[in-house]
Amino acid sequence: MVISRSGILLAGESAVPADRLVLATWILVRAAGQGAGEGRLVAEYHNCPVGNA
Repeated sequence: MVISRSGILLAGESAVPADRLVLATWILVRAAGQGAGEGRLVAEYHNCPVGNA
């Protein structure tokens, strides 16, 4: 599981505005036939606004 904070940066912007920041949760699984540390697939993904908490 990976939890990240990210956002959407539009052309010409140098920083992501607070209203476009999101927290994302990624569930990764090993790809069939791959050894440890190689080949991951995204099994599930979810995001939600960060908010002003």
